[in-house]
Amino acid sequence: MIMLKFLNRKVFNIRGVVMNNKYEYMAVTTDEFETPIAYGPSASELACKLDIDVNTVYTSIFHNRSGKIKGRKIIRVELL
Repeated sequence: MIMLKFLNRKVFNIRGVVMNNKYEYMAVTTDEFETPIAYGPSASELACKLDIDVNTVYTSIFHNRSGKIKGRKIIRVELL
């Protein structure tokens, strides 16, 4: 597991190197409002918060899963 530190929206890995992220990841509800459930600056951080595998996060985004069964939809938000 990769340990990450957060400081003023910059993500540092265990070696202290800044990771430049173009995307942030969110789990939202499946209703029309898409209320945020969990947030993570990386897919691995979101996976840790949701207690799921990182590949599940990537697969849900790639296949555009609706999340009806689990009650959450995982989306990728592009940073401006």
